[in-house]
Amino acid sequence: MTKIIAPVQVRMGSSRFPGKVMYEINGKPLLGHLLDRLNLSNSLNGVVVATVDSPENDIIETYCNNRNVFCYRGSEEDVLGRTLKALQMVNASIGVEVFGDCPLIDPEIVDFMIDEFLNDQSKPDFVGNDLKTTFPPGMDVEVFNVKALEEADKQVSDPYIREHGTLFIRQNPHLFSIKNIEA
Repeated sequence: MTKIIAPVQVRMGSSRFPGKVMYEINGKPLLGHLLDRLNLSNSLNGVVVATVDSPENDIIETYCNNRNVFCYRGSEEDVLGRTLKALQMVNASIGVEVFGDCPLIDPEIVDFMIDEFLNDQSKPDFVGNDLKTTFPPGMDVEVFNVKALEEADKQVSDPYIREHGTLFIRQNPHLFSIKNIEA
């Protein structure tokens, strides 16, 4: 069975706005707003928060536990590995990357992107709306086969590329089937 999971990358150590993920608006942290928006998706089977294993991120794990949301903790620098391990922890077959600093993600865009991925007869490894940006800011969604991320994990040792999650897949259309969706 296909299991579609959104791994949400968040951490407290932002250089521009430290702690922004737990900054409260209307009595709820930004992470809570993002999780609520993702829960409105009709296509996702769940969400896993992927945060960093340093003590300052304990608050994120506690928040996730209180909301009954899976939380994986791993390396701050190895976003590729952290994303993959979070998805493997929940036995996902398809990942739907949305970004932790985009709490107003539109669940209809998430569903649209998942539909594009699932219904494409060419069976792409990756479908994104951010290869050429035409969607409004904060609406970036990447849908990918977890097997493609596993392959990227095996091939990439460059710390810069590992820090940028799906970058290796996006930069290697000769190795992966990639599709961009425009607004």
